[in-house]
Amino acid sequence: MEVCFLTSGETLTVLEDELQGQTAKAVKKALAAKVGISRFKQRFFLEDGSHQIQDDEVLDPVPVKIQLVVLEFWPTDDEVSQKMISASRDNGLVALEQLLQHPRNPNVASNDGKTPLFHAAELGHVGLIELLLEAGAKTDQPEFARRRTPLFVAACNDHLDTVRVLVEHGAAKDQAANDGATPLFVAAETGNLDIVRFLVEAGAAKDQAANNGATPLMIAAEAGNLDIVRFLVEAGAAKDLTANNGATPLMIAAEAGNLDIVRFLVEAGAAKDQADINNGATPLMIAAGEGHLDVVRFLVEAGAAKDQADFNTGATPLMIAVAEGHLDIVRFLVEASAAKDQAANDGATPLFVAAETGNLDIVRFLVEAGAAKDQATNCGATPLRVAAQNGHLDIARFLVEVGAHMSQWISISF
Repeated sequence: MEVCFLTSGETLTVLEDELQGQTAKAVKKALAAKVGISRFKQRFFLEDGSHQIQDDEVLDPVPVKIQLVVLEFWPTDDEVSQKMISASRDNGLVALEQLLQHPRNPNVASNDGKTPLFHAAELGHVGLIELLLEAGAKTDQPEFARRRTPLFVAACNDHLDTVRVLVEHGAAKDQAANDGATPLFVAAETGNLDIVRFLVEAGAAKDQAANNGATPLMIAAEAGNLDIVRFLVEAGAAKDLTANNGATPLMIAAEAGNLDIVRFLVEAGAAKDQADINNGATPLMIAAGEGHLDVVRFLVEAGAAKDQADFNTGATPLMIAVAEGHLDIVRFLVEASAAKDQAANDGATPLFVAAETGNLDIVRFLVEAGAAKDQATNCGATPLRVAAQNGHLDIARFLVEVGAHMSQWISISF
């Protein structure tokens, strides 16, 4: 089947003979796929130009020559544009096709920059999406406010079929919104494993970070989605990258208290003792501070450094647990042989911190576990002295009863 331009008579292309006897619409689709002219801009005429062939007309089963006219889009009309957008939102396939036939530009947008394709993708109207793409819709035209693309909102709203269609039509897999989040990032955040898997297998960047430095793996760890964490790691995502705040995926999981993800990451080789680049906090410190005993226990049993101190203050996991009042974690760490008297940069010991913060239960436990009662800070203050100064008389009384030395200038009334 030969296709020629009506005005010049020049041959554009020759289509396969199998299209003879098909509808004009089917032939237009085949021509669009071959030469890139949207079928909505094509008009077919008989060889002598006397008759326009309508889309539903069946062509002769014998070889024919088709005369082609390529139309330009009609000028933009606000009322018609709104009808196109409404049809895209309402899944009005027939109405939209009729509007596109004139032909109309499928890339019109409302005041917020949302195109018909954006609306269809947001709502998962696959048939409409295919129709708009056939009409020449731009796959990656973003909205104005957040710069989200049709692929982004499809991923955000769990529309796997829509994501698949858009990617197969060349949508940019890694185009980010204005906060740096990609379609893969938002799929990991919402917990849609199927979309995460599809995008990764389609070549999406596994470690592309949002503006805050968080990667898809980090956001999955924060959301507590083990299946996505496992998939991303097994697909090669970097386990020990840090966000802008210095956190790794393991730190994020430890902070959230998600033991299953902590266990998986450690067993997958994540660095147990990698410190936050901003303050030196390790996953163990973070879990101790948040009160997640199960995570603390696992990390210690997995070989995490019990006495590694942060570089800002010199605080150890034990000291952090003391400061936050987590007696169960204090007990576990001490019983796991954490250094009871390791001091921070200012010389404060765990016992000093417990006395300072007024936690009698922790003071009693540390003393009974053998902590040094009279170890002083760099400025000479002892646990007894700081307890007295802060009005914690129950602690001061206990320390005196167990033999703590009283400084000459301290007077305590019991």
